[in-house]
Amino acid sequence: MARNKRYLVFFVLAFFVLAGILLVAFGNAQDGSDELFVTFFVVAMFATTAGLVAAIMAMAFKYQWQEMRALDKVYREVAQHYGGTASANTPLLYRASAQFVSHGAHITVDFRVQKGDFFVQCHIGYPDLQLRLEISPSFPLQSLGKYIGMQDIEIGDARFDADYIIGGNSQASICRLLNAQVRSSIDLLRKLFEEDEIMIEIRGGVLLIEKLIPRPHTFPAIVQFVDASLDLFREMQRINSVEIEFVTKKETVVPKAEGSLCQICGDEIHSDIVYCRGCRTPHHEDCWRYYGACSTYGCGETIFLRRRKSKRGSR
Repeated sequence: MARNKRYLVFFVLAFFVLAGILLVAFGNAQDGSDELFVTFFVVAMFATTAGLVAAIMAMAFKYQWQEMRALDKVYREVAQHYGGTASANTPLLYRASAQFVSHGAHITVDFRVQKGDFFVQCHIGYPDLQLRLEISPSFPLQSLGKYIGMQDIEIGDARFDADYIIGGNSQASICRLLNAQVRSSIDLLRKLFEEDEIMIEIRGGVLLIEKLIPRPHTFPAIVQFVDASLDLFREMQRINSVEIEFVTKKETVVPKAEGSLCQICGDEIHSDIVYCRGCRTPHHEDCWRYYGACSTYGCGETIFLRRRKSKRGSR
């Protein structure tokens, strides 16, 4: 980068020196007496300008290409770290990304560029296809919007409600989702890299976490961001897991899980068993988290139950 700056300074100085020489020579020429010199002057100025522009574009392309190669390397390292695969940049577009599976969800880590700033994004498959949620920091202009009628969901935590703008399609579901642990994870993400910008969105079965990250991207910084995003996702997953104690009334049918087949992977179920809240179909917990819902056709339940041993002795 320092070498590119030196080259740019050299080309700019050369341009002004040549332009000055041509202007002095042009001033010494007699008006209208040397048409050939005037023509030469115009052509030389055009060629010099074109050369300067070409040099600047070449250096910009070289710098972008070097940055793309560095990003490719970083995202390959991220993919290897999480046991996934990576996609490379194209010659003209930033497209580097890492894909892997964690906690039963498909995850893609990539970035977008806006006005020279890089925003790292973590896309995580989310089991609730209906929920819509948007969370962003509350800045002065956004805070003013609260007082002029703009929609903003309040969850009952005065500090969190003041610090963030919250939108969505179900206030009850959002208030349930944003418990103390989830709010703490969001605060930690916001404070990363001493950058105040953070955006969290759930839409169409995808949890998107976006964070402004300083350039250049480094492997430790992206891993730190991804780990914090996965911590947030784990806290949200716990909200969708409900431990219950199945009652033992005669009218309650408790399905036999041990030895039965998981409808997602086809293997026998012996441990880590969860049950659909709606139809009580047993699943492997990892399979449920991977699929995101009950595997029974037509059920569509997204919350599972975990069987808990009764503290009462059997009679």
